[in-house]
Amino acid sequence: MRYHFLYFAPNLSAAWFTQAARRYWQAYRPMVLYDLTFVAYVPLNNQIIITSIARSDSAALIRDQLAQELPHVIHDPLVYDFLDDVQLTLDARVETNQPFGVPVDS
Repeated sequence: MRYHFLYFAPNLSAAWFTQAARRYWQAYRPMVLYDLTFVAYVPLNNQIIITSIARSDSAALIRDQLAQELPHVIHDPLVYDFLDDVQLTLDARVETNQPFGVPVDS
């Protein structure tokens, strides 16, 4: 089974979800997180993909946190300093049916 999480860095406002990621969430329905604690409850025999959204000032912290606490997950990082830019990327993923920016095997 595959679990997909959409993780927002703690320093991002709700608009990053409600505006920038709205279409993406409607299309793929990832579980939305602002805290990674929940991911530890997913059994390890499942595929776990975390699409993280962070600005450049916190991206390295998110990357390091995932590598240290959840080394078994697949990390799909999106690093943008402007809400409109991440919205363009996520909308393009919806339009091309590529939730992780590349074709995915079902």
